[in-house]
Amino acid sequence: MIFYKLYLLIGLLEVVLEFLGLPSGVFAVKPMLMPLLALAFWQEGIPKYPFKMVLLAAILFSWIGDVALLFQSNSPYYFILGLCAFLTAHVLYIWAMRPGLEFSLANRLRRIVTHVAVFALTILLVFYFEREGNEAYSGLVRFAVPLYFLVLALMVLAAAHQGSGSERYSILVFSGALLFMFSDLLIALGAFSNVLAFLSASMTSGIIMATYILAQFLIIRGMVSYHERVG
Repeated sequence: MIFYKLYLLIGLLEVVLEFLGLPSGVFAVKPMLMPLLALAFWQEGIPKYPFKMVLLAAILFSWIGDVALLFQSNSPYYFILGLCAFLTAHVLYIWAMRPGLEFSLANRLRRIVTHVAVFALTILLVFYFEREGNEAYSGLVRFAVPLYFLVLALMVLAAAHQGSGSERYSILVFSGALLFMFSDLLIALGAFSNVLAFLSASMTSGIIMATYILAQFLIIRGMVSYHERVG
């Protein structure tokens, strides 16, 4: 558990640095997050293949995304690279969630609401950016962002169908997926619109990182809880 605690501690430091607007500190601390989470997960008593390796790969691609986005101000291609890395991570998370998928009538209302809300949000977001998006929402980005949010939506829906919805692992994974979507929604709104203009850049970054760090933690802990449950 020591690496989980270190992950959360370094995560807290990262969030504070974001809120304080200290980019040099962020550059030093942010790349440490996913390696710590990977070490924490590696120490879990889970067989290496394929479940454990797929989740480690998801964490690896998340780390690539984290690092790439640190340099997005230098070139828009770093943003695309980060987007592709996180898209791959979501595909891997979906794959890892497959064994826990259930389509029973239990918690059907929650699942129906999730389906409607996720797809409605994704469609409205894309239409909003097409109509109101700034100059950053152009070229390859206009294709990459909708594709990314579609895959993200599928990941959230896969999380919504974990177990009956009342198990510990189901709650953890679903909560993590929702936080991940919220974090990415803030990134998109901040990058391609003026909706978050009432917030300072440092405050927006702090909220994004706080929800992202917690999202990754909850998904991984939920996946571990699932494996412990099924043996």
